[in-house]
Amino acid sequence: MQKGLFLIFVFLCSFQPLVYSQNDQIDSLLNEVIFEDDDLLDMLITSKSFHFLYSRFNYDTKTYFAGRDIGFNQFNATGQIVYFHSSGFSIGAAAVYYRDLEPRINSSLITLGYNGLFTKSPDYRFRISYDRYFFAKSDSLSASSFNSSANIGISIDKKIIGTRVDYSLLIGKVVGSQFSWDLYGDFLILKMGKFDHIKFDPVISFYAGSDRTIITQIGVVPGVLPKRYTLTEIEKEKFGWMNTELKLPISVSYLNFDIEVGYNINFPRSIVTDEKLDNTSYFNFSIGYIISL
Repeated sequence: MQKGLFLIFVFLCSFQPLVYSQNDQIDSLLNEVIFEDDDLLDMLITSKSFHFLYSRFNYDTKTYFAGRDIGFNQFNATGQIVYFHSSGFSIGAAAVYYRDLEPRINSSLITLGYNGLFTKSPDYRFRISYDRYFFAKSDSLSASSFNSSANIGISIDKKIIGTRVDYSLLIGKVVGSQFSWDLYGDFLILKMGKFDHIKFDPVISFYAGSDRTIITQIGVVPGVLPKRYTLTEIEKEKFGWMNTELKLPISVSYLNFDIEVGYNINFPRSIVTDEKLDNTSYFNFSIGYIISL
């Protein structure tokens, strides 16, 4: 689910969206590439002695923040590389490429994490991580108020269905938070040996975060001719449910490769106005490769 903020311009008590910004939200394209593959985490947690290097490339046909159409009719591409150890520890890096922004590699992160079990069963997992973000200066997106995040999450996986809950504490010039809840399926289409398979893995994700609005109020000073006007700017922030995303991916695991093709639909919500936001959609393609060390 892509995250972003939008500014609202208020003129004589009428609301209209002005511009979207990355001001106080971490780019979810970075967050989604790390620790998202449950098959990999199952392998990591259940192996007694194992460590591997996993790299992944993802391509999205359109770019959205918090599911919102920000006027950038462009694709984006995400690359990552992560080292996993069977003890549960991992370290990795990721970066996002935008076609029409300057510089094109606008966002990146490094992450340090740990995955473990609540019980002996791999069905109940938890994860903690620390992410350090790096944002390039851009004329299209304002600078982020955050430079890092501390994250915690849990997963409950029951054969063909499961759920994930994640919370992030955003740290920087100010402090903020993000929350997401995923419900997902894991349906086998074709098994091609002990490990190779084709699956349908639908996910519905609910994202909550903060919308920060700058409200400009224009008024008339009474009893003065010619007319004089006052201009007041008020900054407000509200936390709430910002977006729902439905993901419909087909995934193929073959030898050391992990390939996915999916169709995704966003149902964004404004939490600072009554404005109805348009639904958005895009296709994605990803390919990953795992190396045993």
